[in-house]
Amino acid sequence: DCFDFSLTEGILEQAREEKMRLVLLWFGLWKNGESSYVPEWVKRDTDRFQRACYPGGILSDTVTPLCQEAVRADQKAFRRLMKFLKEKDGEQHTVLMVQVENEIGFLGADRDYSVPAEEAFAKPVPQKLNSEFAGISWEQLYQETAPEMFMAWHYACAVEEIASAGKEEYPLPMYVNAWLNQFPDRPGNYPSGGPIARNLSIWRIVAESIDIFAFCDRFNAFYDEEILKTETLFQEADNAQEYNTEFTFYEGHTALLSVTVDETDTVTGFQLTVIPEATAFDEAAKQALFDTFVTLTATLTAKESTQDALIGAQSAGISAENLGFTDFGYAGEYEGRQYAVFSGEQYISLFCTAL
Repeated sequence: DCFDFSLTEGILEQAREEKMRLVLLWFGLWKNGESSYVPEWVKRDTDRFQRACYPGGILSDTVTPLCQEAVRADQKAFRRLMKFLKEKDGEQHTVLMVQVENEIGFLGADRDYSVPAEEAFAKPVPQKLNSEFAGISWEQLYQETAPEMFMAWHYACAVEEIASAGKEEYPLPMYVNAWLNQFPDRPGNYPSGGPIARNLSIWRIVAESIDIFAFCDRFNAFYDEEILKTETLFQEADNAQEYNTEFTFYEGHTALLSVTVDETDTVTGFQLTVIPEATAFDEAAKQALFDTFVTLTATLTAKESTQDALIGAQSAGISAENLGFTDFGYAGEYEGRQYAVFSGEQYISLFCTAL
């Protein structure tokens, strides 16, 4: 095997001359949900380095994480890189940490439909994910999210093989980042299986060598019995004053939450947006959206009870009854905050901002 680290060595030397530290990004098998940065000899050999497929067996440009030959090749190269870094930088510590792959996942479909993937998907969920029920299928355990959970498992397994080998040579901190899911929130519209919020339960179990899951300092919020749960992750966003996440506020209905903060990380406001789903937006869904808005108001922007936040929203003219996919707009103020709701056939947006 022949590995050329002259470029890496040059970067180390330049960083030291400028008295800088480095975080290296390993472009291995995957970058931005595809395999566009692998060497040409990998791209040409689709038998050895098998591609993930779209439904109907249509070949993609992404090497499947189920291809052990490809993962082992990536693992070998990454191990050599980390060995090189230890030899050249183990004492000076110019390199502080390493990102393993970039925006991992499968673009264009909810999962890989290649022959190996179809065979694996038909097998029971690995015991590491399901110790309670033996022999249960992916669809039985994860239902409609099964395709993405399946991909999360295989990408996390591949990354763990690669990262753990590198750490055996030189145990620098390692992290993965994610291409965030976005509206329309369908796996494949963003790279399916990446380490986004809803897939972290799998990634954390499998990718034990990964120290940080880096999709930005964000609020991972969802409404569950009037409890707002938050999770702050490694900050990667260019604009550190705007955070976004999505969550299910009622069965069949998803909302996008955008939060703004000031320089002291104090929340100054938020926007809650819903788009039409296949499930009917009935009275119960309206009430759930309104209740979620009130809970967010109390938790994020006010040091008061949920009841006080309810009074504030209602005083400003916001209620469950006026939420719907119809042309509507209203704004009002209450005790130093501005509340607003604007809606149309394709959206409902609720706002709460400090005056």
